[in-house]
Amino acid sequence: FFTAVVDVDAVLFAYAEQHTSAFVQELFGGFRGHLQSDASAVYNILERGPPRDTDDGVKLVGCFAHCRRYFFEAAICRYPVGLQGLLRIQAIYAADRACRRAPREDRAALRLEHVSPLVEELFAWVHAARDVTPGRNLATKALGYAVNQETELRRVLADGDMPLDNTRAERALRDEEER
Repeated sequence: FFTAVVDVDAVLFAYAEQHTSAFVQELFGGFRGHLQSDASAVYNILERGPPRDTDDGVKLVGCFAHCRRYFFEAAICRYPVGLQGLLRIQAIYAADRACRRAPREDRAALRLEHVSPLVEELFAWVHAARDVTPGRNLATKALGYAVNQETELRRVLADGDMPLDNTRAERALRDEEER
């Protein structure tokens, strides 16, 4: 199954025999709007290569839960980078929870005021830590994921209603599988 949160409000399920770029092109080729999903390379086929990043095209939105997962794996293996990344992402989620309690018309401004600086700090730290973290390990994997997904992860700031992650879609998929 492919599962995605589309334009904040909808959860999409689509079954495919294989998880391929061709199926993504068929499924989303004509779609216009924000598409929040994991960072699977199969989504890059939209418009052959990186998706068109224009107002009339698809804008891929990253998932902070996937980013957090990589830092969690590094933290379990006692890499300090893992714990530091988790704490920074936890702060982003805490600030966002407070913003989501506000009236809808105030959320975007509150997110820019309270969440955006934390996202800026996260990515400044990620770039600095990546420069001084040697080797190929879970710490560098977490930092690399964050760097590679930076543009997509920052897109959650564009809309006060957009969730930080697509766990809603993943939970919906698990619920569907249990039926």
